[in-house]
Amino acid sequence: MGINRAYDQVQACGLYQKPPGLRGKYDNVRRFWEDELTRRHLQPYLVRLLKRQTRIRICDLGCGSGDGYELLTDAAKPYGRKARVIPRELVEVYTGIDINPGLLAQAGQIFGRESGVRFEQADFRRGLPVAGEPPYHIYLANYGTLSHCRDRELVDLLAQVADQAADGSLIIADWLGCFAYEWQDFWVAQPPPDYMIPYVISYFQDNPAQERPELDVFDLRLMHPATLRNLIREVSREAGVSVQIREIFDRSIFVGRHIETAEYHPHPQPLRTLVNSLFERDCHTDLAELIVHYEPKTGFDELNAWFCRLQAAWNALVRFADELLAGKAPQESPELPPGAARVLRQLLTAARDLDPDDARANLIEPQLGCLLRRLEDGFQAGRGAGHALCAILEIKKE
Repeated sequence: MGINRAYDQVQACGLYQKPPGLRGKYDNVRRFWEDELTRRHLQPYLVRLLKRQTRIRICDLGCGSGDGYELLTDAAKPYGRKARVIPRELVEVYTGIDINPGLLAQAGQIFGRESGVRFEQADFRRGLPVAGEPPYHIYLANYGTLSHCRDRELVDLLAQVADQAADGSLIIADWLGCFAYEWQDFWVAQPPPDYMIPYVISYFQDNPAQERPELDVFDLRLMHPATLRNLIREVSREAGVSVQIREIFDRSIFVGRHIETAEYHPHPQPLRTLVNSLFERDCHTDLAELIVHYEPKTGFDELNAWFCRLQAAWNALVRFADELLAGKAPQESPELPPGAARVLRQLLTAARDLDPDDARANLIEPQLGCLLRRLEDGFQAGRGAGHALCAILEIKKE
């Protein structure tokens, strides 16, 4: 089938493997931006969950290579990077479900020796594979997994999850955002039911703009936040329990996987590659290339204005850092995020005092990446404008 063949193709290129870096599934943006941002949103809910449970049961739907296990067990407590919210010894069961045998084999190689970890091959679009088992405390469906479902499949699946789950169980999921800049050609003001786009995993090609091998295409759903809220209400009605939305947030607004492939809109910029470079050791980034040139889409005035405000703040931050590194005395513009100038000036002073190895590459550029990530997190409003539209849901039965 198309989905399995597509994922087999990208595994064959070698970029679905660790170690991470500038390219591949586990690139620096994935590790230091996307996963960190997700963990920051999850952290208070996981802390609260651990106050009620001594051991945690996790079901990961569309687990791929077991990335959800790593995502949760690497979520840090505030002010203590070595103290994990869910230490692996507190995981009673982690069940990873995926349709692709190659990804499951990779997951087994990485995590198969961990206590309580198991992987099963199944298609969750046909129903909850772990139905009949004791309740899980966390149901994961990350990295666009649920965009494989049509609306009816999604409602049926989540209703089964809600039926099985315990009071207070969490559903942590994301979909492709309907207004991501990287597929601007597919924006519609009122997305129809089951709004799917023909998706191709072309971001693993060395140069997607040039001739490439034929890649399998499959449908993925673009999710609108209003549609998501309606679907969750339908899930609650069908399950007969309350499924409450705790948070909806956007992730990877200017750094999504397709921001530079020209697959879905004609104005690509290598922004993900450049942000990857910010986090790469001993690597200098051309900050002039990191300036965003947003192209508005006719008929979306409010959305265009929002993107332009984010662009202005992003560009002000990048220009300030660029001028500071060039030895200039940059002025703080109104668009510059609060506190960013102070942080960058302090870093430059620290670099002079400490004389670290390549201060620009290994001290200042990574912190610029963190400031850009913080800008995205503080700016977004869960409007479906990122590569991922993420939701944290809680099951209430009492």
